[in-house]
Amino acid sequence: MEKAYAKLHGTYEMLNGGQMNEALVDLTGGVSEKFHFRAPETAEAIEGGQFWKDLKRYHQQGFLLGCANTVKDENGNLEEGMGNSGILFNHAYGIQQVKEVDGLSLIRIRNPWGQGEWTGKFADEDEAWDDHKGLKEKLNYVFKNDGNWWMRYDDFCAHFNKLYLCKIFPSAWSQYSIQGEWAGNTAGGPYPAEAEVDPAQPDEGPKFDTNDKWFNNP
Repeated sequence: MEKAYAKLHGTYEMLNGGQMNEALVDLTGGVSEKFHFRAPETAEAIEGGQFWKDLKRYHQQGFLLGCANTVKDENGNLEEGMGNSGILFNHAYGIQQVKEVDGLSLIRIRNPWGQGEWTGKFADEDEAWDDHKGLKEKLNYVFKNDGNWWMRYDDFCAHFNKLYLCKIFPSAWSQYSIQGEWAGNTAGGPYPAEAEVDPAQPDEGPKFDTNDKWFNNP
């Protein structure tokens, strides 16, 4: 899979980095969304509890979920490193399970590197497990340094700031496709993307696309 994807893009080097939501669409044909936790509408949904309900529903529907903690320096460049609880900056994580057990709202996270884990509450060997006897068995969870861990939903929202969602539609849905070709002067594709805007920061005003080919797209 990786070799074919690299061949499509030219080199393995081209696969270094990128956007998780775009990769999920490429590999599945699904439809993606990205949620910024600091964006007003998302922050309101988190505060009011709707975001947790939506997250459970997304998981139950079989949609693919991922998350990241995006951190930039004062010049807007992505920083390297990690927070004080083991979460790497600007690193893609997968969400495997979303559950409510024994009054706890829990999320199981996976580091695709297969190592490097959360060190906060409900990390492997954390004393919080002792306060909830039998929880580990209910979750069918084994302590192991394999890049997998459970964490509380509140901690998830505090240590990550982006959620990636890829909707995979069931076979029962109708699908309609058209064979054709995107040709002519509008086939140049979109203008190169600008740096991602932080929704929590004041907007400097609209930035208009000045590429005529894109504007001529019918």
